[in-house]
Order: sequence, then structure tokens, then C-alpha cells
Amino acid sequence: MNDSTSDAAIGRITAEQLIARMEQLEISQRALVFAYVGLDISLAALARELEITVAEARTRIQEGLMALRADEDVQLLAGISRAGGRADFHDHIQRLQLEAWFCRWCGGFQVQKGRGRLRLTCSDRCRRERYKITQLEGA
Repeated sequence: MNDSTSDAAIGRITAEQLIARMEQLEISQRALVFAYVGLDISLAALARELEITVAEARTRIQEGLMALRADEDVQLLAGISRAGGRADFHDHIQRLQLEAWFCRWCGGFQVQKGRGRLRLTCSDRCRRERYKITQLEGA
């Protein structure tokens, strides 16, 4: 029998430790590692969004993971398969200062265009859905 309460508690503690260590990474590398490892976004999708090759995306993620693995405290987390739960990821995104890298509606990975206002959503569909909800909440 599996004790989900203790698993959840261990996951939250693990997430706290990992977030503290991830702050040492450069922000774009932090976003890539979080998207790939934490959200299970494929290398191909990340590469397409960043307009780089899959090999380049893989290399950047591996470099970030190697930097984390070099940290002695992170080595203590070996064997833990998940840090936190899916519901915690929006909180993790904020704590890691990655809001600009993820859609505020669906949580999907996004790359900012470099000019103009920051995009809050990854697509027109997410923008419309977010707008509907904010209009209902404001009414």
C-alpha cells in the first residue's frame, strides 16, 4: 500500500530544495530545465519554440542538469522521481521567476518575442479563454 500523504510531503520538501538550487541557473536555462523535467515538455517542442535544434536544446538542458547535480545537496535528492505535484507547478514558476516563459492559462512553454508587451498566453485560444474568465470574475 502506498502512503500518498507522505509521498506528497516528501515531494513538497524536495521541490523546495530543488527550487533553491535552480535559482543558480541562468533564467533561460532554468526555464528549459523546468519545462523539460518538471512539465514533461518534449525536446522537439522546446526546440521549436526557441527556434533551435533539438541537439542544442538537449545540450542546454544537460548543462543545467549537470550544474544541479554538481551541488552536493541536490545529490541527496537522487532517486526521487517527482518534485512537488502538478498543482504546485504554477507556484514553482512564480518562485523561479519564470512567469514570462509559461502561459498563464494552460501553463505551456512560450518564448517572448523580444519587442512589445510581454505575452501572457501562448495562443489566441488561451488568450480568449483567459479573457472570458477574467470578465466573469470582474462582473
